[in-house]
Amino acid sequence: MKNILYIIFCLGFINSYSQIKTYPFPNTPDLQSDKYQIRVREVSGTWKTLSAIISNPRDYTVYKHGFPASEFNSNGHNRVFDDAMPGYQKDRDMTFTMFEFSGKIEVEVTKLFGTASARIEIAPKAFHINPHFFDGKVVRFFMEEPKYVSIDFNSADNRDDDGRGGSDIKYSCMLFADKPENQAGYIIPKPTDAGVIVYSNTTDLATLRAATIIYFPAGDHNLKNHKDNISDWYYTVAQYDNAPLYHGKLNLGKDGQKVYFAPGAYVRGAFNNGGKKNNWLYGRGIISGRNHLMHELIRPVDGANGILFVKTTQSKEPFCELGEGAVFNGIAIVEPFHHTCPSGKNSVINNIKIIGWCYNNDGIRPGSESTVDGIFIKSCDDYDYSRDNHSVTNSVFWPGVNGAIGQLGWNNLGTGFAKYKNIYIINSEWNSPTKDNIGIINGSKSEASIKLTDNVFENLYMEGTVNYLVNADVTEGTGPGYFKNFSIKNVSVEKMFQTSKGEICKQKMSGVGSMFLQDWTFTNLFVAGVLVTQQNYKDYFDLNLDAQNNDNAKNCKNIVFNSLGTIYTTTVTSNAGGSISPIGNSGKIQTAMGMDQMISINPAAGKKIVSVKVDGVNKGRIQNVLFENMSANHTIEVVFGTGNDYFDNSGIVTELEEINESENKIIAFPNPFITSIMLNVQEQYEYKMMDVLGNVVEAGILSGKSNVGQSLLPGVYTLIFTIEEKTQKLRVVKQ
Repeated sequence: MKNILYIIFCLGFINSYSQIKTYPFPNTPDLQSDKYQIRVREVSGTWKTLSAIISNPRDYTVYKHGFPASEFNSNGHNRVFDDAMPGYQKDRDMTFTMFEFSGKIEVEVTKLFGTASARIEIAPKAFHINPHFFDGKVVRFFMEEPKYVSIDFNSADNRDDDGRGGSDIKYSCMLFADKPENQAGYIIPKPTDAGVIVYSNTTDLATLRAATIIYFPAGDHNLKNHKDNISDWYYTVAQYDNAPLYHGKLNLGKDGQKVYFAPGAYVRGAFNNGGKKNNWLYGRGIISGRNHLMHELIRPVDGANGILFVKTTQSKEPFCELGEGAVFNGIAIVEPFHHTCPSGKNSVINNIKIIGWCYNNDGIRPGSESTVDGIFIKSCDDYDYSRDNHSVTNSVFWPGVNGAIGQLGWNNLGTGFAKYKNIYIINSEWNSPTKDNIGIINGSKSEASIKLTDNVFENLYMEGTVNYLVNADVTEGTGPGYFKNFSIKNVSVEKMFQTSKGEICKQKMSGVGSMFLQDWTFTNLFVAGVLVTQQNYKDYFDLNLDAQNNDNAKNCKNIVFNSLGTIYTTTVTSNAGGSISPIGNSGKIQTAMGMDQMISINPAAGKKIVSVKVDGVNKGRIQNVLFENMSANHTIEVVFGTGNDYFDNSGIVTELEEINESENKIIAFPNPFITSIMLNVQEQYEYKMMDVLGNVVEAGILSGKSNVGQSLLPGVYTLIFTIEEKTQKLRVVKQ
C-alpha cells in the first residue's frame, strides 16, 4: 500500500516546546457563540477548538434614583424601565475566548454567519500579526507570544450604524491569549489545599467567609441560586451592611481572603470586600453580571425607615469592589451592573479583561500607589480616572461610544500623577465631534477647582479613526485650579483626528476663571504620519498660541509641541487600487528614533494586495509593515491588483500524490529566510530554485538536513521537489 508524502513548510522556526492549554467553559446555551468558531494548534499539530463565549447588550431594566414618590411603582420600588445603552448598540455582540500558550502557535477563526468578507483586519496592527490564509470566511495566522487581539471580518453584514451616519463592528471577536498560568506570579491553589473551600450553592456562607481561598471550579455558577442568598428588595441599612450574600453579591469575610476562578469557571454574580483589605479576585475564569439588572443594587440610606429605593441620595453599588491592597489577576469581568472593579490604594491589576455595554460600566479606577498592566477594556463609560498616583501599562483599549480612557477627574476629585505607557487604542466607537465625555485625556467633566499635576502619557498607538487624544475643555466653576506639568510623548495617531463618519475634530484645551492648563509638552506627536510642531499645531488643535506659547483666551499657558531624537522618513509608493495609512506628507511618513511605526496596506473594493517591497525586498502579500525601534529611513512599494483580497501563503501541510510504501516528510524552514532555508528530508530528492522569470538559479540533490538558498539574492522564488518524475512547488521568500 502507498502512503502520502507530506511537505511541512513553516513560516519561522519550529518550536518543539510550544504548548497550548484550552479552558473548559460550560456549554450553557446562553454562553456559546453562534458567530465564530476558534481553533488553535501547535505549528503543524492537531487543531483544538476553543470555547467561544458570547457577550451581548441585553435589554436591561435600569433602577434610577432621584424620582418623586409619585413615580415609584406599587411595591414602593423606584424601578423605572429605561435604556442603559444607546439603542443602536442593542443588536451587537462580542465573541471572546480565553486560553494560554507558550512557544509558537497557529490560530484559525471561522466566520459562521452571513457572506464572505472582503478583508480581514487584526488589531492592534502594531502587534504585527499578518494572516497567512484568508478566504473570506476563514482566517489563519501565527502567534509567537500571548496577546489580546481583535479579529474583524470586514463585510457589510458585520457593520452597524453608530447613530450618526458612521459605522462600527457589529459582531466583534476577541482572542484573550495569556501566558501559562504557572507564570502569572501566584501559586495556583488546589481544591484540597488547606484553607481552600470549594464553592457550591449548598456551602454554608459562614464556611465560605472563613476560607483562606474560595475556589470556583470549572462550570456554570449562579450566586443567586445559593441557598442563603437574600432576594428581598427591602433592607434596612443594618441588614444591608451585614448581609453576606444579597442578590447574588458575595461580601468577603476577612482581610486577605482570596477568590480563585479556575479555568473554565463562569460565575454569575458579584463580589465586595465588605470593608476588608488585601483581597484577591484571580485565576482564569469569568465573572459575569448577566443575571443582574443594570443598577440592581443601590445602597440604602438612613431615614424613612432605612428602606431601599426611598431616599433620593442612594448610591449605586459597584460590581466587583475591593479595598486597599486589592489584586485582580487573569480573570475576565463581563456585563457588570455598574462600575466594574474599583479598588483602593496599593492595588495590583494584571491581565484582566473587561467587557461592558452600558452607561456606568466604568473600568478599573484603582486608588493611589497602584499598578495596572496588560489589561483589555471594551466598555461604555470611563476606563480609568487619572486622578491618583498609579500607572497603567501595556494595555489594549477599545473605546465604546461613551467614556474617556484617562478621565482627569470627576468634579473636583483627584491629585494627579497617573502614568500611561505602551497603550494601544483600537476600533474606536467615539462618534461625535462635540461630545464631552470621550477621549484619551479628558478634562471635560472636571470643575475649575480641580488640581491635577504631572500626568504622563507615553507610547500611545491610536489605530484607525480616533477623534480625541485631548478633550480637556473645562467649563464649570471659576477656580482656582489647574492641569499642569503634563507630558505627552511618543504618540502615533494612524489617521487625522476624526470620527468614523470623517468629521475632523480639533483637540480641545481650555480652562475657565482662575483654572489654567499650563506646562503641557507634546513630544513626538505624529498625526497621520506628520510630526506636530509649533508651526503646524493649528491643523490639529483648537489653540492660538502667542510667542510665549500661551493662549490667554483659553487659559492655556506654555503649551509646547516639539520632537526628541532623529526624525526618520518612510517613503511609500503604490499603484492605484488601494491606500496606505498613515498617509504622511506626500507619501513620506515621519517617525521619531526609537518609536515603532506601523503601516497598514488597504486594498479598495474589488482589489487585492499583490506584493509589498520593504527596502527593496519583496515580502510577498502582507497587510501590515512594522518597523520596531525606528533607527533608519525606509521605503515601501505596494502593488495592488484586481480581485478578492484572498490568499494562501501558508503551505503548512501540502498533500502530494501517493508515492511509495513509507511515509516521507520534508521539513522546510524558516520562510521568509535571511541567510538560507533548511530542508530536512528522509530520502534523496532532487530540488531546484526558480526565480520569478522562470530561470533555474539553484539545483541539487538533497539527503538528510541541508541548507539551500545561500547564494540567492533577496526576492521571491519557487522551490521545486522532484521524486519519481512527480513534483511539488512551494513559494519561498529570501529577505
